[in-house]
Amino acid sequence: MPLDKETAQYMLELSEEIDRLWRYIGYDKEAKEARARARDIEDKVAGYKKEAEDLFRRQYEEASKYFNTVMAIGYAGYFATWTLMRSDIDKWHGSLIGLMGMLSLATFICWELFAMRMRMNGLAEINTFFRNMISVDDFEPLRQEQLSKEAQRMMWARPTWALAFFFSVSTATIGAIDLMIQLSKNF
Repeated sequence: MPLDKETAQYMLELSEEIDRLWRYIGYDKEAKEARARARDIEDKVAGYKKEAEDLFRRQYEEASKYFNTVMAIGYAGYFATWTLMRSDIDKWHGSLIGLMGMLSLATFICWELFAMRMRMNGLAEINTFFRNMISVDDFEPLRQEQLSKEAQRMMWARPTWALAFFFSVSTATIGAIDLMIQLSKNF
């Protein structure tokens, strides 16, 4: 028995609607899978970022320890040489060499104290979170805000560090060059 025209049209529209529904369900499933893959990628990227930050932090700490050790040995050598040879150097040059070394050392120490204070401020902010018993849900946004503040401090501290480092190295270099010149005159 053939279908009347309206029933055939209705069945055709219904079939098309069912096909659209199946396509939607299939796309929804694919979209969920894509979102899950995107979350996995975001988690992996966050893990890599954390690893990179930890590696950078460890390298910075090791470089800082090495740098401070080299500087301490350098200053010890500088002042030991100056002290031992001061009697062989005229008073003006002896005073200049001592002054340059002291200016260099004072700049280095002041910078290290300033940098330590900056690090301690960051730790104090984190300590405040724990002392105030911040909830787990509130901790991460506050931590991100604290990290942002710390990054801003580092952005303006870096040029200041370059200036302090340049001044410290320059004054020590001037003193060391003058010390070498004065010592070479004694040969």
